[in-house]
Amino acid sequence: MIEVHEVSKFFGNVVAVSDVSCTIEPGVTALLGPNGAGKSTLFRMLCGLTPPSRGTLRVLGADPRRDRDVRGRIGLVPQQDALFDHLSAVEFVTVAAASHAMADPAAVAARALGVVDLDPNNPKR
Repeated sequence: MIEVHEVSKFFGNVVAVSDVSCTIEPGVTALLGPNGAGKSTLFRMLCGLTPPSRGTLRVLGADPRRDRDVRGRIGLVPQQDALFDHLSAVEFVTVAAASHAMADPAAVAARALGVVDLDPNNPKR
């Protein structure tokens, strides 16, 4: 379950999210709204990537910015290339594995890329 209580996010004088409160039950798979409504900013806050300026967020009963276990259970697939666009696939997956404190991030990346038939030794993106 996701709980959002009176959450706002400001970037300087720009209001990206304004006083949002909602509870999202298991099984909900989409958040719809017009461009510029704050959907992406809300998702970034729910994933713990950016803090709210005001209000509280709880994912699976915990604050995603403070609870590593909760962050480990959250995945975000951006609509556009938003993170690390300068990295190859193997570099990107290795960084992700390292951020989750996996014992051998390079081996984890090689196995993951093998699952989707990508050659981890190919430096192309």
